[in-house]
Amino acid sequence: MSTLKSNAGNLTLNADGSGNDIIIQSNTSTKVTVDGSAGDVKVENGDLFFATADKGIVLGVTTNVDANTLDDYEEGTWQPSYVCGSGTVTAHASYSLCRYTKIGRMVQIQGLVSTSGVSSPSGSLQMHGLPFAVNNNTSGESSGNAALAIAGIVDLDSAINVLTMRPEPGTSYISIEEFNGTSTANVADKWKTGTYFRFSGTYTV
Repeated sequence: MSTLKSNAGNLTLNADGSGNDIIIQSNTSTKVTVDGSAGDVKVENGDLFFATADKGIVLGVTTNVDANTLDDYEEGTWQPSYVCGSGTVTAHASYSLCRYTKIGRMVQIQGLVSTSGVSSPSGSLQMHGLPFAVNNNTSGESSGNAALAIAGIVDLDSAINVLTMRPEPGTSYISIEEFNGTSTANVADKWKTGTYFRFSGTYTV
């Protein structure tokens, strides 16, 4: 027999007897089941939303809770832009939309960035507009500096060795450089109208 009681402002639903479940139904259709033995919560025929701010979901443990709490998830799009040492490179407004997924402090980004125009670019080349600022290395972390990869690049002004991308700590941009096996070099002067590339990777915040 189940009992429902109010005590000191709390509403308690008790399924008497070992192992009995607490079941919430709507028009005889089961919506939520609380396992009477393990305490697991099962949601059927619907979605489970957590609306309490700054709490999160504890995953897999009952101790060391803070380290195992997922307290942030977000996904969306971001529009990149270029900054050069001198001159300009313009990212195409319609063919440069990138996506991101943030889980905890890890951000996964990906996209295809196309160029709609250039004006005498030279020197360094940065891609701005990251959805979250890169970790500032205050804990000696690498900030995902080596975690970005370019899947393919098309139509540069001249041949290069390997193109690399590096999220800069404490900023919201990525540095793009050429790597020849021993050192890096600037690449802004290699960009031209029609240059595009695909990329994917992660960094920490």
